[in-house]
Order: sequence, then structure tokens, then C-alpha cells
Amino acid sequence: MPATSTATATSSGGVAHTVKLFSWIVSLDGHDSTELRMMLNVPAATPGATHDASGIISFAPQGIANNGVALNLPYYVVTRARSKADARLRQGESGDEGGPAKQSSVRVDNRTGAISGSDDFYVWGLKNPKTGTLSAAYEPRAVSVQSFPVFATDNLLVLAVNKYGRFSNPAAGEYHIYLDVNGDGIYDFVLFLGDVGSMTTGVGNGQIATFLLNIAKGTVTAQLPADAPTDGSMVLMPVLSSHLGITAQNPRLSYAVQAFDDTGAGEAVTGVASFKDLPPRSRIRCS
Repeated sequence: MPATSTATATSSGGVAHTVKLFSWIVSLDGHDSTELRMMLNVPAATPGATHDASGIISFAPQGIANNGVALNLPYYVVTRARSKADARLRQGESGDEGGPAKQSSVRVDNRTGAISGSDDFYVWGLKNPKTGTLSAAYEPRAVSVQSFPVFATDNLLVLAVNKYGRFSNPAAGEYHIYLDVNGDGIYDFVLFLGDVGSMTTGVGNGQIATFLLNIAKGTVTAQLPADAPTDGSMVLMPVLSSHLGITAQNPRLSYAVQAFDDTGAGEAVTGVASFKDLPPRSRIRCS
């Protein structure tokens, strides 16, 4: 005689969600097994600051099945609703001979995204082939730079590292960006991503920030918190242009990148890129 139980789902925590069981009755003969399918629905609009949902699937025995002992199985999910922006460049046509070229434009849409999103524009510098030397969560795919004014005489440079995979927490890896700010072919600074706890107390705390090594002086100064969402594939590393000696008279820099994953394996990103910082209060206009 099969042992029969009634299955029910009860949510217990996290964001609002619903559970659908594809069968309410589970019956098993001796030495038998079965599979109960369920669908967990977390609306994209509900995650907010909390991204997890949990509950219990209960199996209540009918009659004397399983000696009257109920079974409880927990479920737990971490959600990440995201936008899915797509950008297409509309190249401007050349102007009349001797005249300026027509403006180019970028068309951006988010037609298949689950939530609203925003787009940011960077100057693409480096492209790195996937080698598998590092875990995909830490292996760089591309590196780029953005600049925008924060003070009347200073800009904030943000170096963005895009990876092939997603990490749970970027503090387990490192990115070293070597910067030549005077054009002599010798690197002057290293901007690197570090665990704040490890850098300040010797004990990691999972929080990340950027730090700047002055190679000639051998000194390290803390910069600003880095932006790297959990379960993400992007790290944004900020530094003030004044800390690099970048001015309107000396606006250029070149950079190379090394990456390290959570096992300590390292990889040098292919190539060296250059960037010209814009004067404060000047911006590239995109539409």
C-alpha cells in the first residue's frame, strides 16, 4: 500500500512571492521515488533592498502513512531583477568636403528588461580575450574610462572593468590598473581594488574601495568606495584626476590592467590603452 501525503507550501520570509505546486498529492510505494515540481514566482518589482525569499514545503501523511510523521523541506532563493538595455550606434555621415562631420547618436532601449534601468557611457580602452586563466567571475572582458567634473578644477575618473562572469563578492579578487600620466612609458601609479578591512586592520570585511599606490614614493592612499553590486559583472574604480597630476595642461594618461581571482591566479589584460581627460565642466554629449 503506497504512502500518501498532502503537499502544501508556506512562505516564511524575504520579499513577497508565491509558490505553485504542480501536484498536491504525493504517493510512494516501497523502494520508490518521485519528483514534485514547483514554480516560485518573485515579481520583479518587489525585491527592493532585500533580494531573498524563503519558505517551507510540508508533506502531511494521510492515515498511517510514514507512521504519521510529517516532512518539511525548506526552499530559499536569492533574486536579482535586472534591466536589459540594448544600445545601437547610429554613425554620422561625413559632411561636405572641408566641413564638419554630422553628429552620431546612440539609440538605447530596454524592451525586454524586467525593471527600469539607466545607461552610462565610457571610453572603451581594452578588450581581453577569454582564456580561462582566471575564474570567469574575475576575468576581465573589457576596460574603459569615464570622466566627469566634481569640482571647479577637478574631475572624477572612473575606470570600469567588465568581466566574463558574475561574482558573489568582488572583495575576493583584485584589479591593478597601472597608470602612466606623463607619457614617458613608465608607470607612475597603480590604482587597485582592495578589501577595506584587509587594508586598514588586516582583517577582511567584504567591503571594497580603491587605493592608489604612488610608485616613486612607495605610498598608498585611500581613494573612494568602489561600486560593484553583488552577483554582478562590473567593477567601477574611482580616482580624482588631481591625485594623478592630471590637469588641463596635462590631460593624457595610458593604462594597463592586471587581474587576480579568489584563488590567487593572475592575468595581464591584453594591450595598453590611452585616455584624454576633458577639462572640468566639459562633457561628451550622447543621445
